[in-house]
Amino acid sequence: MATQHVIRTGTWVQEFAPVIEFLARFGIGPGDITDYPEEFVLKAIRARGWDVQFEDELDPPGWRVEIIEWRAITQSQSAVARDAERMMALFRALRIALTWPSKDDEARAFDALARSLLDVSATECMEKWRHDELDLKDPRVVHLLIARPLGW
Repeated sequence: MATQHVIRTGTWVQEFAPVIEFLARFGIGPGDITDYPEEFVLKAIRARGWDVQFEDELDPPGWRVEIIEWRAITQSQSAVARDAERMMALFRALRIALTWPSKDDEARAFDALARSLLDVSATECMEKWRHDELDLKDPRVVHLLIARPLGW
């Protein structure tokens, strides 16, 4: 089995270090993948505000796991992973999701970009956009509107 191979070769800790660290903050682990109770892993993921969906796949047999973060009613991001083993698929999806910047990180980056391009704060930029006070032909404005965080 793939999971057994990962555990025996010692690449488990290296490959899934961010997942192990994340779960440790919730008092879960560390150990081999078989040592992590799924219910506790799911509780930690949901505490982060993420949804988890499992799908049993037949061809090839295995699991598809999707972790979804909703930023607005119509805006989300998702991490999808597949593996023959359910927990490994979950850990692979979680490893991807943990690379997402936080809402605060995105807000800070967007604010810095708005200040550098238009010399206004992110809040001022979005307020001007809502009141049609921005020149939509200005490439800087277009860049900012494309770069704004989900949910803004």
